[in-house]
Amino acid sequence: MRVAIIASPRSGNSWLKKLLADTLGLEEFAVHNWHEVINQLPESCLLQIHWYREPGFQMFLRDNGFKIVTITRHPLDILLSVLRFCKYDQNNARWLEGNCNLDSLFEQEVSPTCPAFLNWCTSFGCENLLSVTYQWFHEPDVLKVRFEELLHNPRETINTLASRIVGTSISIPDAVLEKYNLLYWKSLPNKHGWQGKAGLWKELYSRRTCRAIYERHQRVFDVLGYGIDDAMASNSFQKIAERWKELTAEDPPPPPPPKTTFISSLLAGRKKELVS
Repeated sequence: MRVAIIASPRSGNSWLKKLLADTLGLEEFAVHNWHEVINQLPESCLLQIHWYREPGFQMFLRDNGFKIVTITRHPLDILLSVLRFCKYDQNNARWLEGNCNLDSLFEQEVSPTCPAFLNWCTSFGCENLLSVTYQWFHEPDVLKVRFEELLHNPRETINTLASRIVGTSISIPDAVLEKYNLLYWKSLPNKHGWQGKAGLWKELYSRRTCRAIYERHQRVFDVLGYGIDDAMASNSFQKIAERWKELTAEDPPPPPPPKTTFISSLLAGRKKELVS
């Protein structure tokens, strides 16, 4: 049995991967690019990846008997999670091999009120990031999970999903649910876990910002079933900045930036060399 979880970054992919793999007894792994596993694919496994729904990858999945799962999450919550996660994991520069254009978010002082973040949220790089789940949402026979439902009732969500995959009733062990709790994710070196709840976007965007992001990515919001009706008119930039400071007060200091070039910068340099 082979299963692939394919969705936009920071949608709950890793949590879903751990819960599902342990429930089904599958070897699990994650890669940035599907070409990394072409010649070393286990007979039974669960693959996690952020990648476009493009013909070559679709054929690879089909030829190797993968069942495809995608997970949706409110786009505004995804973007906040991306912002916070970039402070701790520079490997995010490899998401979609640099096409998310995250360079500006690796600066340690960037917050939800900074122009750098707000500009990125309406950029083509952000469109690429959000497009992954949107694209796979259209795949025939794809199994769909909502992060908000997984958060609210992980047992029922995993039981339903696992049973659909194997074709018979199956239940997640209690020990698996207990093992992969929020403390587990917070303890990882890259601080993968943060707040462990949905709807933070209501506290960390102004109504005007919500509207600008929604209008830029409206098709994604609408197809995946998310809106901005709960945007708070009372969210001033000062209030948002204070709330962000509260939410990140217990975060450990981010590591110093690596002495390497981000992939997007590296690619830009290579293009320049080819032209000159």
